[in-house]
Amino acid sequence: MAVGGIALITQSLLIWQAFSSHYRPPGPTRCETINMKNFSCTDVLPTVNYWYLPNSFGLDNVTNLEFEVNYFKEVLALFKAINDKYYHQCYEAFKVLLCVAYFPPCATQDLDPKVKIRRLADPLNSFQIGNTVFWRILPCKELCQAVEDYCWDRFIEKKSPWYYTRFKPCSQFPEGKQTCIGIPSNIKF
Repeated sequence: MAVGGIALITQSLLIWQAFSSHYRPPGPTRCETINMKNFSCTDVLPTVNYWYLPNSFGLDNVTNLEFEVNYFKEVLALFKAINDKYYHQCYEAFKVLLCVAYFPPCATQDLDPKVKIRRLADPLNSFQIGNTVFWRILPCKELCQAVEDYCWDRFIEKKSPWYYTRFKPCSQFPEGKQTCIGIPSNIKF
């Protein structure tokens, strides 16, 4: 092997060591009760207190989840402060998308003990313990698409490229025919 190849491998290992010292792989898939009393997403789903972890982004530490959601607060505050119908609707729609993607509610269904499931319909977003199936409720693709179609230019105006990195492509979210959280009824784009 050439000296350049060894140097590249060594450099890659050093980068991996630096990364892995801060990276903690997500824990097991689970649904967990989280006290959301002081969290920024409390008003989006006020009656939900059972959350699917890790979330779509592989995060399962509540402190880290809230830290990432708080990262978006500055832009949300800008949209909320502007007295404009579209900015207000973008604020409302994006907050729902953000909160449901980061803190996905967990739904459960108890099965008849006589029923045997051979394979879950969506193994990436569900799991089974005994006779109970747990599944992650995600934002609907239509909600993501509406935020992209109607709000993306406004996000760019506020220099917010982070939206693109986390919520693209919108096809990662289920269509409205499936169980998901869509565009709030009070929002009309």
